Amino acid sequence: MKKSIAFGICALAGASFGASAFAMAGDGERPTREQQRAERLLEGKTAGPAQQCIEPRRINNTTIVDESTVLYRVNSELLYRTQFAVPCSGLDNDSTLITDVNSTQLCAGDQVRVVENPTGRDLAMCALGEFVPYRAQ
Repeated sequence: MKKSIAFGICALAGASFGASAFAMAGDGERPTREQQRAERLLEGKTAGPAQQCIEPRRINNTTIVDESTVLYRVNSELLYRTQFAVPCSGLDNDSTLITDVNSTQLCAGDQVRVVENPTGRDLAMCALGEFVPYRAQ
């Protein structure tokens, strides 16, 4: 049974982020508000080995950092970071990320849709990358 889940996100756009977690904004560039928020969410957490799949029913919050990076928060102790292989065009403050789940798992390679707000027009289809867990120490 195919089920569409709109994680109810107003996308938070920006450039790359987080020297502490992964690529920071380029030299001389100030981190965006979204990058700063992502860094706060990852603060005090340690990255574990990448996973192919996660359970979408456990996701409590989704943060769009930029066109390449999404954070899925399970709870205050655990979140997952995934990156698109290619930037997901159109993912910004005026769009929503829609995830079509075909099973009980959300897996690397699964397609997500970027939908323009408020028109509902599809802007892009993008494949999720592996999920890197970040756990509180």
